[in-house]
Amino acid sequence: MFRGLYAATTGMVTQQIKQEGISNNLVNANTPGYKRDDTVLKAFPEVMLAEVGKGHADKIGTITQGALVDERVTIQQPGALEETGRNLDLAIVGNGYFTVDTPSGLRYTKNGHFQLNNDGYLVTEEGYDVLGEDGRIKLDSKEFAVDDQGNLMIDGNQEARLRVTTFHNPNSLLKEKDVLFRPTEATIIDDDVRYLVRQKMLEKSNVNLVKEMVNLMSGIRAFESNQRIIQAYDQMLGKSASEIGRID
Repeated sequence: MFRGLYAATTGMVTQQIKQEGISNNLVNANTPGYKRDDTVLKAFPEVMLAEVGKGHADKIGTITQGALVDERVTIQQPGALEETGRNLDLAIVGNGYFTVDTPSGLRYTKNGHFQLNNDGYLVTEEGYDVLGEDGRIKLDSKEFAVDDQGNLMIDGNQEARLRVTTFHNPNSLLKEKDVLFRPTEATIIDDDVRYLVRQKMLEKSNVNLVKEMVNLMSGIRAFESNQRIIQAYDQMLGKSASEIGRID
């Protein structure tokens, strides 16, 4: 009895965590450069028996103890490009990321919705410096052109070149603050610099609204199903407790 109760409880917790990820995807569906998250689940018995059984007797079977969250992974699939007509909007086609200087160190992003701050430096919406190959990028005018290799030109003169970073394994990047990524120990910077920079365009998020809504509704139904199971167990336990020691 308690095994089923535990399975239903872990199912509710798991679905709640999964719904949090889906909700964040939906909230950021219109955020340029946002990459959707997927919540990966795995069954509890495989985890428990794999650990307990190491170096001991042969496994004789499995039990059902519900599902647990294994990890949350970011899907680095590119989003569609959208033309904005805005000079400060930039997008990268290919496996390249804009390099950003933050108080926590270098971070990488696909969100090219940039600004010029009061001092004329190119910055993100959060105010972080967008880096060029020689450091911070200062522009004396918003009327500049960017070629497909990230060279910023004013009146035909090159002012700077964007520092575009490519990775051999972008899936190893860890997401921070929705559109910023930081490398992990497994991340390998790629020397292959095949990419194209597009001006007056933004990379849209890779969130599929229909798919996310379907997943959200499926999760809600699973949550409610587990909730009904717990309520049924509660009634059974209440009935059992009231009948213990009862003398007719």
